[in-house]
Amino acid sequence: MDDLPFDPSSPLPHKGAFFPFEGTYLNSASQHPINRMARQAYRQPLVDYLQDELPRLGYATVTPRGAGSAIVSFRHDDAAGLRKRLSAEKITITVSDHYFSMALSVFNDSNDVERLVRTLA
Repeated sequence: MDDLPFDPSSPLPHKGAFFPFEGTYLNSASQHPINRMARQAYRQPLVDYLQDELPRLGYATVTPRGAGSAIVSFRHDDAAGLRKRLSAEKITITVSDHYFSMALSVFNDSNDVERLVRTLA
C-alpha cells in the first residue's frame, strides 16, 4: 500500500491518507516518533476535556486517564437515544449497547468536542 501513487480523485486510499482510527496511516513517515508525539500532544487536551466533562453529565469514563490513546470511551444506558441525538447533530462516533467511543485526530478541534458535549448534555 505504501507504493500507491497519489491520485486525489481515486476512491482507493493513497499515500498519506487517513483512516477513521489512529495508527492506520499509510505514510510511513507519519509513524516517526516525533509525529506520533506531536499528534498526542495536540489531541491530549481534547481527551482530557472529554474525560472532565462527560462524567459530570453521567457518562462514566472507560478509557483510563493518561492512557495516551486517541480512542476514548464512556458508558451509557440509552443507545437509541444517543444515536438519535448524535444523528440530529450529524456527529458520527461509535455507539454500542453500553458504551460509546470516538477516535480523536488532528482533524478534530475544541469546537468538535464542545459540540459533542453539548449534544450529550
